[in-house]
Amino acid sequence: MSLCIRLVFYLLLCSNFNLHSSQIISGDANSTTQTTSFPIGTHVFDIFGGPLERPTMYIGAGSAVADNQYAIARVNTANNSLQALAPSTINLNNTAGQANPLCGAQIDFLKLNNDKPVVIKHGDKKVYKYTNVMVTPTLAYCPDPVADTTGAVTNQILALEAAGSGLSQTFVACTPTGSGSVFGQTGSGIALFEYITGANITPSYVFQNNKQACALDNSSLSIKIGSDVLLANAVDMCWSPDLNCLYVAVQAQAGSNPGDGARSIVMGKLAQVSGQNYATINFTPIVPDTAITGNNQIIGTLTAGATVSATKIKIMRTSTLLWYLVVVGGNDVATNTGNQVYALPLVNGNNANLGQLASINQTPTNTYVTSQNIFKSRSLDTPATSPSDLLTNTSSGAMVGGGTLPLNADEVISDLFIAGDSVYASVGTTTNPDATGLFYSQAILDENGFIANWTPWQRAGGSTVAMYGAAINAIDGSFWYLTGADATSVNTINKTVWGTGSKDGLLGGTTTNAALGLVANLSQLFPASNGGLFNLVNIPSNNPALNGMTLLIATGSKQVALVNPEAAVAGDFSAGLFTSNNDFIPTTTGNPTILAITGDVLTSLGPITTINLATNNTPESWIVVGGANGVAVLQTNGHGWSPAITSLSDLSTSANFGLFSDYQFVQKITSDSSYLYILTQTKLDRIALNSTNLNPTNTPTIETIATFENLVGATSTDTFYDMIVSDDLALLGTSSGLYRVSNGTSIQDSTVSWAQVTVPEQITVPCTKLITISPTGLDSGLINGGNLYILNSYRGLQQTTLNRFYVNNHSGNITIEPLPDLYVKNMPSYFLNFGAFKDLFFTNGTLLINSLSKDVDQLTYAHIMSPNLASGSSIAQVQKYYNINLVDLTQANFISNILCNSASGALLISGEFGIRVNE
Repeated sequence: MSLCIRLVFYLLLCSNFNLHSSQIISGDANSTTQTTSFPIGTHVFDIFGGPLERPTMYIGAGSAVADNQYAIARVNTANNSLQALAPSTINLNNTAGQANPLCGAQIDFLKLNNDKPVVIKHGDKKVYKYTNVMVTPTLAYCPDPVADTTGAVTNQILALEAAGSGLSQTFVACTPTGSGSVFGQTGSGIALFEYITGANITPSYVFQNNKQACALDNSSLSIKIGSDVLLANAVDMCWSPDLNCLYVAVQAQAGSNPGDGARSIVMGKLAQVSGQNYATINFTPIVPDTAITGNNQIIGTLTAGATVSATKIKIMRTSTLLWYLVVVGGNDVATNTGNQVYALPLVNGNNANLGQLASINQTPTNTYVTSQNIFKSRSLDTPATSPSDLLTNTSSGAMVGGGTLPLNADEVISDLFIAGDSVYASVGTTTNPDATGLFYSQAILDENGFIANWTPWQRAGGSTVAMYGAAINAIDGSFWYLTGADATSVNTINKTVWGTGSKDGLLGGTTTNAALGLVANLSQLFPASNGGLFNLVNIPSNNPALNGMTLLIATGSKQVALVNPEAAVAGDFSAGLFTSNNDFIPTTTGNPTILAITGDVLTSLGPITTINLATNNTPESWIVVGGANGVAVLQTNGHGWSPAITSLSDLSTSANFGLFSDYQFVQKITSDSSYLYILTQTKLDRIALNSTNLNPTNTPTIETIATFENLVGATSTDTFYDMIVSDDLALLGTSSGLYRVSNGTSIQDSTVSWAQVTVPEQITVPCTKLITISPTGLDSGLINGGNLYILNSYRGLQQTTLNRFYVNNHSGNITIEPLPDLYVKNMPSYFLNFGAFKDLFFTNGTLLINSLSKDVDQLTYAHIMSPNLASGSSIAQVQKYYNINLVDLTQANFISNILCNSASGALLISGEFGIRVNE
């Protein structure tokens, strides 16, 4: 955003617009607060939505209700109401007008086979498959019930899975026949069904493997090591169409003899039985016996009597084109591992080891279109064969979220799904009131494309209610989730929507009064007539200045607002709003939600565009803000606050914003535990972070540690844009490119040495924005193995590119290496070329959001890019986008920031219009 545009923002006018709020999907219930009159028992979400790009949620009834035509139902992004898919009569097995066996049924299992539901109803051992859901539903079923390995009808069905990508197989995990049978006993296995069609063939659903389940039990070599294992009635399955493989998750207890062990994941491959007209599943170990040792390898143990568990599994493809198995469970029984999630790399090279666990001791193989040397794909070709080839339960690359979810180990994740580079887990039933809702963790990728780290578990979806299922529509950014009084009373499908969130009981106000919400209050405090919001930042609860609370800091023309989003009761922010007009913290009562501060000092700053929460080693904390006309510090005689605050009421009313030194056109303020750093357009200053320096009545000791005179390759006409400080490392984004503190030196050295960083295929040289993805969730954690995203933008060429780096500290040797983003062989490149100028970029690992503020011939907009972009994505894919349809974005002059509120996981867009939310 140019300086001249910033200076005129507060002079601009704004109109009122009628915007959407969050929505409850309507169904058969005569209620505006719930979707169905019956409990929802199971669900599945088609994240891609087929060729029409309409991501769709399907649900199955959780209880039998006579004549319930919504026993199977769906809702897609083209509408906001359920479509009943279980009419009383239906085309059944190619015969029209038949009684529908699913009408009114309780649905135990529901999966999708090529966008078509596959269903097993309660009390019925048959498998049903929809062959058409677009206009008039049609249904097929196999007349042969699910049977065990002897051909006798199974006692219990434990899990269902369906293939995809043009295949038509269905997989059913089943116990042996007979009352009281348990999975693992002889007769247990996976039954295979296939819907067969073709020229001159009557379509039919056929039980494969001679109408017997494919054996998988306590004696299976694919599970046991040494003696037989003991399995439990806990099975999950996941089909990977890309790896052409079925993964089966079990809980397995190793035998009691020395050398006995077990695996919790089994791999299955489809094969035609020689000399027969039916197929089978060949089960093989996901990793050989030789690779398993001890009791810490997540999906394997070589400890007699030990148990290894996998209760949920999913497949993930990273944006560096490597494949991972994501597992809930670990090296213990399921009741002790319910809050653990791990990711393990898989062989995805086209060889005999396809789908097995991959060795971490290899460099991925890049494949190119031979004639043109154009990058095509990336693969891991070498399987793990020894213990050193495997990640363990303490490996940073394996531990999704960097550690356990905030629910108890004996509780369960209600739903797990993958979207892009992020893993999402929803939590419904838990004794921890702070654990309900949706959480996500984003993969951090290294220079070879492997997952090196994960961001901490953080909230997503904009609500902390109990969620018994969830999904994300990666096209419009909406989150879908299922709620209810408890796990047996789920009856509501919620869908987040971009807008003001009017009367949603969250940031949009109470359910009866939108004027009480944060959205309305910030619009009043920062009116568009004064320019609106020049910045909004989220300070997560793990910041050392905070103790269990989240802090939002909003700035505009001559004003600062401190917001505790968790303090609002049922969306009422007005009750806790306190103001002052003398630069001091206002007097408060109760648990304040907003502290809005103006005064002579803040007025002197003009447009306030940059914000920092600084904490030193004492620890003592200060809020520092800056903009066009200077810098101000929230302090009391130079002192900040100590200890960390749990509420805005902990801030002393003697604290006030004091003018700090003499600055103009401040671009960025940041800090570490020793220093405050102030970046202007022309220099970088360093100030020791203490009460003497930060006392407005004193003359601070200021060191200028970077100007364009001491940056090789820069000139006096260049401009500083952005900076990041992480331990010894500092990074500068400039109009002359990216600079770093030279290796072997520190940003805290008496004399700071700078070196230029080579940015691969830098079409536009100006490095305007630096975005960190760190294992701590804070910029300061970048050096500990994080990703750096660089936005290179030049309005003169109407171009912006995005480059990605992996930053790590190898015993004092800090490396900044580009991720393996390629288009042409041996030519490292950018990740994305937007093909147009962009101001801002945001990602949560799933959504790639970019924006443009108003220009001479372009209106303001925010775009969500095509889902699942990866290394080497085509120009057509990269430049495909979906609008965030908010009327006042297009009519506003600027967007100032795109962020996630870590208190609720709501996505926020700030700008001249105030804030707009996705919740």
